[in-house]
Amino acid sequence: MVELKIYQQEALNTLISFCKNYKKSSGKVEEAFNNTLKNSEQFSEPYEPYLKVKESTAPYLCIRIPTGGGKTLIAAKSLKPVIEELYESDKTFLVIWLAPKDIIVNQTIKALKNPKHSYRKAIEEDFPSASINVMRLKDALKNTFNKKTDITILVGSMQSFNVGNDDIRKFYELNSNYANFLENSKYQDEPSLANAIKQSSPYIIIDEAHKVRANLSLSNIINLNPSFVLELTATPERNHKPNAGKYASNIIYSVSASQLKAENMIKLPIILETVDNWEKTVKYSKDRRENLDALAISEKKYIRPIVLFRAEPDRNEDSITYERIKNYLLKIGVKENEIVIATGTIKELDNISSRGCKSIEDKECPVKYIITVDALKEGWDCPFAYVLGVVSDLSSATSVEQLLGRILRNPYVEQKENEELNYSYAIVSSKKFQETAQTLKDQLIDNGFEEIEANLSIIKDPHTNPEANSIGGLFDIDSLHENNSIDVSNFDIGQVSIKNQEAIDYNNITKKFTLFKRPINPNSLKKELRSAIQDENEYKQVEKLIDEAISNKIIRISQNGDFSIPLLTIKNDQGIFEVFEESHIQEHINWTEEEFLAQAFLTEDEFHIEENSTVESIDIDSKTKKVVINPLRERLVHFSKNQLFKTNIEPRDIIKVILSNNSKELNSSPSKSVQKFASHVIRNLIDKGYSIDDLYIYRIKLKKAIMKKIKDTNQLNKTKYFNSLFDNFDFEVSPNIQFTFSKQTYPTSNIDARSSEFKKHYYPNRIQMLGKKEEYECAKYIDKLENIETWIRNIDRRPDYSFWLQTSTDKFYPDFILKLINGKILVIEYKGEDRSTNDDSKEKNKVGSVWEDLNPNVGFIMVSANDYMHKIKNKIDRLLY
Repeated sequence: MVELKIYQQEALNTLISFCKNYKKSSGKVEEAFNNTLKNSEQFSEPYEPYLKVKESTAPYLCIRIPTGGGKTLIAAKSLKPVIEELYESDKTFLVIWLAPKDIIVNQTIKALKNPKHSYRKAIEEDFPSASINVMRLKDALKNTFNKKTDITILVGSMQSFNVGNDDIRKFYELNSNYANFLENSKYQDEPSLANAIKQSSPYIIIDEAHKVRANLSLSNIINLNPSFVLELTATPERNHKPNAGKYASNIIYSVSASQLKAENMIKLPIILETVDNWEKTVKYSKDRRENLDALAISEKKYIRPIVLFRAEPDRNEDSITYERIKNYLLKIGVKENEIVIATGTIKELDNISSRGCKSIEDKECPVKYIITVDALKEGWDCPFAYVLGVVSDLSSATSVEQLLGRILRNPYVEQKENEELNYSYAIVSSKKFQETAQTLKDQLIDNGFEEIEANLSIIKDPHTNPEANSIGGLFDIDSLHENNSIDVSNFDIGQVSIKNQEAIDYNNITKKFTLFKRPINPNSLKKELRSAIQDENEYKQVEKLIDEAISNKIIRISQNGDFSIPLLTIKNDQGIFEVFEESHIQEHINWTEEEFLAQAFLTEDEFHIEENSTVESIDIDSKTKKVVINPLRERLVHFSKNQLFKTNIEPRDIIKVILSNNSKELNSSPSKSVQKFASHVIRNLIDKGYSIDDLYIYRIKLKKAIMKKIKDTNQLNKTKYFNSLFDNFDFEVSPNIQFTFSKQTYPTSNIDARSSEFKKHYYPNRIQMLGKKEEYECAKYIDKLENIETWIRNIDRRPDYSFWLQTSTDKFYPDFILKLINGKILVIEYKGEDRSTNDDSKEKNKVGSVWEDLNPNVGFIMVSANDYMHKIKNKIDRLLY
């Protein structure tokens, strides 16, 4: 089964929601679009209105996905919601799939035709019984796409519908191959491939849609009479100026770079290093590759880090050409078969088999260095590319066009054990770090990263030029800035230049200011300044400077130091405290088979057979030879051994169905007792008057009921022993065992659009979707509290990145974690009124209270819409004094 990332599934869910709304509104695109946005957690009011694209009346939507996000897989999975919601079940379906270049067209066709490829698998999973025909668009000129095929996918380039393209002129010309196809249609007198497509009202998928946004291209696409158009692009059109031929993309779902990173799709941050000459660039790139290679040996899966070098064109004798880079690599010990050249005329990548391997990712492949001039061919993709080496100043964005995206993809789309293998690296010959960083940032934006994300994704390398100290990043290394610190007593306002986009920070341990672009906590800083700067006028000038920097978004609001919180621990058999988790509950559950089987019965509420339910049999009548449908229950007594059901059914026939699911619940039950449990249930139902035949007919429903009963029985016992642990075992909450929120990663897949409203959140401009309005109001209240240094919107079900407490059922992730100005921690669980008194909430409140009682520096409360203000205020007051 093709597995989707969280954001990929969310994008598809949004598309499904739109299709349902579109169908419900009887084809009113604007209404469906607005209702979808209204019910989407990704957008907040006021919603962007749907903007009509030229004269198109069909939906014309966009899913924004940055480079490396898996646009093609989402495109493949998009067929199902569009087909199922918008088309009649007996209608043949035509997809026009447009890619930017012929090379991408070839790759797409190859993937969609290959039954082992994830794109083809994705479609076949959604349409297991459909006939699917994948064709090159230009091949459809001669080979008519078949009306009898359930799904036809015509793949072509963006230029396919450009009337000015002489090679595609025949697309619009009369074509007798489509005479029968268009018979009895309004196009019957003008048979052509174009009219056959129009007649079919195709679903049009446009990959890299920003490249087809010319006015002429849009007109030609709309002229094909599409029923639906879906754009997939990293950089949607933002401007809507119809008179100038610009039409804004109707973005229905937007994937952020942070989501890609959270799902391990891309390698971020980019470690940027600038050096003062090209030979150092080559040498440092080689050294970086070898260091990464040494780390990769300990990884579970094979990784061979690769360097991409961008050489200069051969303009004069001073040009750093691919020959000079190759010769220098050979000089410093690189083997010749480890280097390939990929330029417009030399295509050694295309002949990789000459190196004794099938692909560049094979273990047998020796290639470690690729040298190109402008860009690798479009569509080239190797996640082993880790290092980008550029031997000249990045004077323009075109200097790294396409190449930056080549080093972002993450091998095997998973977190690596060695942290350095989760990053990308750029080493550039330049004396101008800030300009180089700006160029890379621009390239990130061109690859679909938001500007703020680009600002947070570039880090300086410890060996880089001194000028790097004036820029920072999401993954800051404090030691890099030591040489740029100044004493409080010598603080000079003139050293801070808003114009040059420098920023100030204050370390309350070293009592020093630092000048660079990195996160600060303005409130804490002002308090320190108030006590450090005696002159009132000087303080006001500095305070004004800070406020100006914040308002201009020059400095990013965050906090100094780690944000740690003690965990609930339990003493094990060896007398050592360890984090309390589910295994400790399982270890101490000691219930008998007799206790388990005492619950082996089903009440009428837990299982019953509806009198109005029908079970039908589809068969061929032996006399009429026609297909007949008969209610199964009425004929059941007439079945012999050779017919659909047996009359000598026994309980073991049903028990086999029960045991076919080797689930966690079965494994959690007393050994070898599940079969007895099912047998007891079945006998009990027979005693109540159910026939064994009835139970066999409804065996799937019975199986679900028994599995739920086992689950409920297990949970009763887990709850029982969970509660007993607090009476019989030692627990502790101490700073010796803590969870620390990473400064580097806030792995939410769903950033709230209102994130910028919050000034004290530990992850600036990053906050997990708050959902209901009442929870949002609570978050706003928390953010404005004076005695809060910082706070975190805790992410559910991400145990490696979030604080949790164990309950009898699962891990419990409180909604908000607050750090007070005195360093104490307050944990808040927000509950809707309908859930504030249920058993789950009571158990969460209990474990939270136990955690709180064991340490005077922490607090726990459970709040709701009606009481959160006074409860939070009262608890903070108690923790402060």
